[in-house]
Amino acid sequence: MKFALAPLALLLAAASAQDDAPKGPDRTAAARAALETWIQSDHTDASLVDKAVQAVLVADPALLVEIGTRATAAAKADDQQTARGLDSVIRHLTLAIINREANSGMVFEGQYEVLRGLQPFAGKLLLQLLIDTPDWFNQQQRAQLIAPLRDLYPRPPGADVLQQVREIAADEEFEASALRQNLAFLLAQWGDRKVIDARIASLQAEADDASTRAERRTALRYELADIHYTLRDYARAARIHVDVLRTAEAQDVMLVPNQYYNAACCLARSGAADAALTELERAAKLMASGRIDPSQMVERKLFERDPDLAAVRSDPRFAALVRTAFGDQSPAKRDAPAKDG
Repeated sequence: MKFALAPLALLLAAASAQDDAPKGPDRTAAARAALETWIQSDHTDASLVDKAVQAVLVADPALLVEIGTRATAAAKADDQQTARGLDSVIRHLTLAIINREANSGMVFEGQYEVLRGLQPFAGKLLLQLLIDTPDWFNQQQRAQLIAPLRDLYPRPPGADVLQQVREIAADEEFEASALRQNLAFLLAQWGDRKVIDARIASLQAEADDASTRAERRTALRYELADIHYTLRDYARAARIHVDVLRTAEAQDVMLVPNQYYNAACCLARSGAADAALTELERAAKLMASGRIDPSQMVERKLFERDPDLAAVRSDPRFAALVRTAFGDQSPAKRDAPAKDG
């Protein structure tokens, strides 16, 4: 699903593959070499750990499991040199992966599951940043820790952690509303729906109030759809999205492609593939109409990569609607460097 996300100001920028970077298995070999150089160093040269982290980020994701396993073994063997080196790498990797995903333009279930390879270290770091935030971490960025925590901890890691999270979520005086709202989803996943259910009831009551202006009612319903999507109740989110779309169309309200796209994501996740493709076709035709400002277009990479659309991507209708929205240019041609002259 596509959301507008604030960038996460963490230690590292998201890594991207460079044109001169090693390819395929060579990337993993290069990452292992960079890791070993850092581990065997005196751990004072920040450029060495940065080089190792950047190399791992473009290597085979299975290398994360290897790093997590090695860190566990080093801790058990009291190998302080290796444990200290890997602890720093894991800390930087965890933050860099969160930064990369936060800037991807996508939000989806399981987005941070890759961090499971770094468990239990990644989870412990995120819980520390949330509950006992160190001075070097920006307090305003704590809200963006919640999605990765949900992927790392389907269930609460302990009664003490659950209670501490409840206390943060209830602290209206000192905690930011964005953090408390995000924590409501974590608590709901851990079996405590009190906060999120109260929020849903409040929004629904205002949306159902006859005195609520139409524009405000629509905004409230979109917020409700986003809440149900985040709770992974995709069928309910889809129903709200589709109802808002059909109502807007009946009233000749101008819509944007992202509204159809998000409805399609929810429909695809809920198993309604045909309906998802229909909404995507509407988005594609709107994008091809020439009536949409470029800033309101859905990026092609979302059509091609968003996991929410995995269930419909193999359908021939999907390839056709992508051509409608973006033309016949293939990814290979699109990414090819321009020729001189």
